[in-house]
Amino acid sequence: MALESVLEYFREVESRELSQFIEVSIRYVEDEVDSLYVATALYLKRSFKQVVIITWNKRDFKFWQLVRHWIKVLTPREFYVNYLRPQLAPPCLVCAIDRVDMVIKVALLYLNEPDYVIMEHLSNGSMELETYCHRVLIKYEGDHFVICPQTLNIKECREVYEKPMTEERVSNVMKAYEICKPGTK
Repeated sequence: MALESVLEYFREVESRELSQFIEVSIRYVEDEVDSLYVATALYLKRSFKQVVIITWNKRDFKFWQLVRHWIKVLTPREFYVNYLRPQLAPPCLVCAIDRVDMVIKVALLYLNEPDYVIMEHLSNGSMELETYCHRVLIKYEGDHFVICPQTLNIKECREVYEKPMTEERVSNVMKAYEICKPGTK
């Protein structure tokens, strides 16, 4: 039943629809055979904020180049762990700022991430963002925002965060805490 419910949304894509993306897609793969998957993802980006290619063969895709286009290449396990399995609540950063644009800038500084996409605006005034390596819930609680990041359990992201923190990264975290202190607007 679960498979049937997923398959009901499938739609065949004509090769003529992908033709404009084939030449570009070759830049993002090690094996030309995989360029069709990237071409399809580039085609889908016209309609979706983010696209995921699920494969056991990640090594043939240029992960960081694709993720800059909001195309993630994940193993089936990474997809399950990050998008289907319920997650535990992460530690949050309370931020005494009343402007959401500033809170987003602080979150990016805190996470050392260059870019984000808003995945969802929730009915309670909160929003969910996704960066290259994090899912972030930003909640407004009366007179302050709360930033709740969750590092995605993706091999390439784990490799980045397993490295020792650089002075720049420590400095950015400290700046984020400083901006969030009460009395700082």
